[in-house]
Amino acid sequence: MKTIIFIIITLLSGAIAGTLLGLINQAIVEPFIDEAIEIETQNMISEGENVYPQEINNIRLWQKGGEIVAGILLGTSIGALLGLPILEPHFQDLITRRKVLYLQVLCSQYYS
Repeated sequence: MKTIIFIIITLLSGAIAGTLLGLINQAIVEPFIDEAIEIETQNMISEGENVYPQEINNIRLWQKGGEIVAGILLGTSIGALLGLPILEPHFQDLITRRKVLYLQVLCSQYYS
């Protein structure tokens, strides 16, 4: 397999995985966040503060779109970090066992 094709496939698969991560997060986590924001809004209204629902909705739409973009960036970066140097056979001679261990420790610290 040519290196450029492998790079494109690796980055594209990471982007697709990140998009799925963002969409799953929207389906599972976002309803709880929306509910918490609604409770907070009701508390603000009961305290007599001015609440602008259109502004809150605009901010939430921006946050939800940013969440998907962040998932795409995360998936692409993980694909680049793990796919390119470790899985590509052409790069195997450039990677020593120490570098692979360093990448694994780096990734484990990133996710902990």
